[in-house]
Formats: sequence, C-alpha cells, structure tokens
Amino acid sequence: ASVYYVSALAPAEQSETVPEGAELIKSVTIKADGPETMITANAGTAPKDGFYTWVWEVKADDQDADWSKYIKADFADGYGLADETTSIRHPAQIDSQLSVRDTKAGTYLVDDVFVTGMPSDRPNFEGAAGFKADEKEISHEVLFFPAGLEVTEANRDKAEKIGETVTIPAKNGFYPSIGDTSWIAKTGADGKLVAGTYVFISTFAGDDRVQPLATSVEDQTEQFTVTAEPGIHTTLTYNDGKGEAPGYGKRVLIDEVAYTNLAPGKEYSLTGTLMDKETGKPMLDSDGKEITATTTFTPESANGTVTVAFE
Repeated sequence: ASVYYVSALAPAEQSETVPEGAELIKSVTIKADGPETMITANAGTAPKDGFYTWVWEVKADDQDADWSKYIKADFADGYGLADETTSIRHPAQIDSQLSVRDTKAGTYLVDDVFVTGMPSDRPNFEGAAGFKADEKEISHEVLFFPAGLEVTEANRDKAEKIGETVTIPAKNGFYPSIGDTSWIAKTGADGKLVAGTYVFISTFAGDDRVQPLATSVEDQTEQFTVTAEPGIHTTLTYNDGKGEAPGYGKRVLIDEVAYTNLAPGKEYSLTGTLMDKETGKPMLDSDGKEITATTTFTPESANGTVTVAFE
C-alpha cells in the first residue's frame, strides 16, 4: 500500500497507473492471514495539509511459492480513486482587533479581521471525487457579558447577542471596519453605557478542505469593557447617632461611606472635608485650618462600607 500527496487544493484526476513524478509519502507491506481478512495500512502523520490518495498492489512474486502459482497476474488499483482519497483539512486562523466609534447616535462596535491559512484558491473549489464544495462565508457577531458575568467560554451561552450576524468571505485576506448599524453599545435609562464586556466572535462551519473554526470570547483583543462608575453615599454620625454634637471642645465625627463599583483588591484613598451645612463652606479648626481626614483601604468586593473619622 502506497500513499501519495496529491495537492493542497484538489483531489487527483483518476488514472490506471501512478503518474510520473507523483509524490510518494510512504509505502507499507501488509500480510493477510486468510480470506476475508481486514487489513489496515498506516502511513503515520501527514506531513502537510491537502489531498492524499492510496494505491494498493498485489504482486505474485511477493507471495509464498506454494500460492504464487495460483495467481494469474499482478493486481493494482487505480490512482486517485474517490474511495482511496482523503483530505487533511487546513487549519485556518482568524485574527482581529475591535474598535469603537462614538457618534451622536451612540457607541458603535467595529472590527478589523485578518483571515489566513485557507487554501489559496478559496472559495472556488466546487467539489470533486466525493468532496463537497467550499463553504463560502464566515459568520461574525457580537456578544455582551453584563457586569458580574465572567467572560469565559463556559459562560458563552449566557451572554446576550447584540444585533445581527454579519458574514465575510471564507478566504484569505484583510477585511477592515466590519460593522453593522445594529452593533451599538447598550445604554441605561440615564443615557450612560451599561456596564459589561462586548466580544466579537467569528465562526466557520468547516468543509472538506478547511477545519471548523470558532474564535474565543476570552481573546482580549476582541473585548470592549464598559466599567460601572464608582459611587459613594455618606452618613455622618456622632456617638453612633445623628444627634447634636457639643458646641465646644474636642470631639470626633464618624462618616460612614457606602461605596459601589470599586475594583476588589485595588488600594483606594478616601479623603473627606467637614463642611458647614448653613454656609456651604469648609469648617475650620481653632487654628483656622480646614478639617479633613483620609482613609486608605483595599475593598474585598465591589460594594461595601468604610469609615472616615474627623477630629
């Protein structure tokens, strides 16, 4: 059994004999132990992508002397037979870079796409020798992972699809500024962008010449993240209450600060100034200086509370 490399692009034309100059990859000799025996030829790993064909041959001279006399003639099947031809499919690759376009109508998402690794004649193969014609399109779409939903392959099915699916040609090339009017970032009732991460994904179904392909949502070059704005709400107390503090003498006021949308594990510095509610101006101490206080903290979660003490 001999396997030949045919072409990266198309299966061989059938012929009764092996064409001169055919690229032999490997030949193996196999013994059959009796009638109706299943035998298998293993040529090992294919050295390159494309079409290969097997040719089987039985020679009378190779047989035991007791049996060769019963063989009328040598046998060889044809070259390029459909049942003896296989395709080692090409592993295509898609690289891309997301960008945004801020307009008066909103924030649109745009993608630059590079396709490589496809056979050079795509998508012109119309099928032959039992192999199907090329799939002609790659699907391109946008997913939205709301804040709190980790951007992982495991969570892909939980993400929201944004807008329509757009297609690009399934052939090598650069496809700049792929976009659609439905690819627009979400906004809340306040008109601000909704927190979360947008991801472009490309999907190719695969065919008889190219392997299936799906890009990962974890590719950071394909992500656009809208971070929720941090916020604080404060409650000022004296002796754990909101009653009046004495008008004279040294005292400590505690401001409890409830924060939202901070980055866990990041160090923050919170600075406050004690204000005169009636005048709207900073209060002053006995030396005529503003009364300020600073607390440095590292939140364990995005939302929580911390205190600032004013003396």
